[in-house]
Amino acid sequence: MNLLSRTRALFCWLFLFCLGAIWIARQEYVDQYDRFFQSSSIAQRMLSQKTVQHEAVLATLAALSHPPLPERLYPSLQPALPQLLGLGYLADGAWSGSTAAPPAGPRRGNARANPGGPSPCRWTPRSTG
Repeated sequence: MNLLSRTRALFCWLFLFCLGAIWIARQEYVDQYDRFFQSSSIAQRMLSQKTVQHEAVLATLAALSHPPLPERLYPSLQPALPQLLGLGYLADGAWSGSTAAPPAGPRRGNARANPGGPSPCRWTPRSTG
């Protein structure tokens, strides 16, 4: 085997090796992209389901003609919605609810249900972080 033939064989082997490495890297990238896309879709679906569940509970509570007192309602909702810290309402700036003081956390009114102004209801989700 002469030197030119060895050099040509080495370049052919190097070219095929690079093609194989590129193909393997692309396959790994596609697999990672697919796993990320699937995981993010699952997370989005779970968050959407939880949001719809919370909105349904709030809509049901708002639709009751004689809603139960927050002190009685909170213990029954707590097992199904463990993220609730408290349930109640602000009447003339005074908290009345299942806890002595309003739960700490972000205030969230039901502005979509009451476009005429802020709702006296207060629902505070438990932080997960």
